[in-house]
Formats: sequence, C-alpha cells, structure tokens
Amino acid sequence: MKDRLKLIAILVFLLPTMLVAEEVIQVGREDFRAYLHDIVDFQETAAKPFPGTTYSARIPFSGLSVHDRFRGQIPVLRLHGNRTFGVNYGAPSNPLEVGAKRSGKSTLQTVLSDDEGGDIFLTSRVFEPTIMARDRAVGFGTIVVRFVNRQFVFGFDLQPLNDKEGAEPVAVVSFFGEDGAPIGTPIRLTRFGRYTFATRDLERKVKGIEFINTGGAPIGIDDVVFELPLHLG
Repeated sequence: MKDRLKLIAILVFLLPTMLVAEEVIQVGREDFRAYLHDIVDFQETAAKPFPGTTYSARIPFSGLSVHDRFRGQIPVLRLHGNRTFGVNYGAPSNPLEVGAKRSGKSTLQTVLSDDEGGDIFLTSRVFEPTIMARDRAVGFGTIVVRFVNRQFVFGFDLQPLNDKEGAEPVAVVSFFGEDGAPIGTPIRLTRFGRYTFATRDLERKVKGIEFINTGGAPIGIDDVVFELPLHLG
C-alpha cells in the first residue's frame, strides 16, 4: 500500500510537465524500475542489415506478441507528401487479439543495426507495388504489441532506421484495453529515444499498443519493458 501511495504521489508531482493522453501519461522510468521485470529486445529473432528480414505473421515472445494489426482492424495505406505509410482503421476485436495473418498492407521486419553492438530493431514495411526501392518502404508500416497480461506501466525505445535525410520522427501511439476499446487518446512522439508510460490511476488496464508512422523518418522499436506475467498480482 505504501508503494502504491508513493507512486501516486510521484504522478501528481510530475503531471504538469507530462505528455498526457487522458488515462495514460509519460513517466520517468527510474521511478517505476522495480515494476518493470521483463524486457523484449528482439535479439532472438533472425535479422539482417537494413532493409532487414521479413516475417509473414505475428512474432510471439514471453509476455507479449507483435503483429502489424489487431484482429478486427482494417489495414489501409495513406499518402503524406511523397511518403506512403500504413494505418489500421476500425475497432479491434473483443477480447483484444493480434491479427490471424498478415494484413497485406504492412509486414513485420527485423533489422540488424550497423553499429558494433549488432542490436536488432522491430519495424514494419508497407507493401505498395509502386514503390520500386524496397528501402523506401521499410519503417513506415504498422506495428501492434499485445501483452499477455494487462499493464499499468511499460515502455520502449523508438529507434531511427537508415535515415539518410535526417528527418524527425512522427509516431502516433495508441493504447487499448482488454476489450479492444481505446484507452485515452493517441499520443504523437516527435523524437527518438526511450519512452515509459503509466496509467494515471496505476490500474492494470493496458493490453495493447499500436504504432503508426505518419512522418518522414523510418522508425523501429526496441527494448519493450513491462511487468512479467508471473509477477502480476
């Protein structure tokens, strides 16, 4: 009980400077480190240097799975300037589940970074027959993450991918509950780096996250941190 009151006090203190989405807020990771028991860094997946390795369906991990859409959503393509990107429309299924198969508009990719660390990022490619150069399509598809258990705090790293033009990211991130209903309003992320989010009331209610890239920079995600199912309750 004391730990819960302490966390609520931290949230109240930090709220004026937070990026707020009604029910989900951005928080400092150090304040919640004790609750983030697990991490998915995608290192166990097969990957190649940009434009990466393609996956035809969901990728399951301990505690979560990733796909290009939630079941019930309709995948489409949109155009912003000269850039095509993927969007998912419609309400996800109840209960929230990832798609049963590839959408045909976006495809999951894993990309091996070109630095000495050999890190692996998860990204998504849009499938557009008019885009002749494959590297122009990678990083602009949709990504969804479904947790096995509901979460009250979680995070990820938003990573740049082979961005020769040095464009800033514009990633629209949405949150969903167990019944597929949205939680709060979507948040726009306009910088690369580490993000951590928590529900305002510290209730475990977030079951899924969706990433839509509406900007000019190809993006990927890495190091998804969350509360391991064995520790819940």
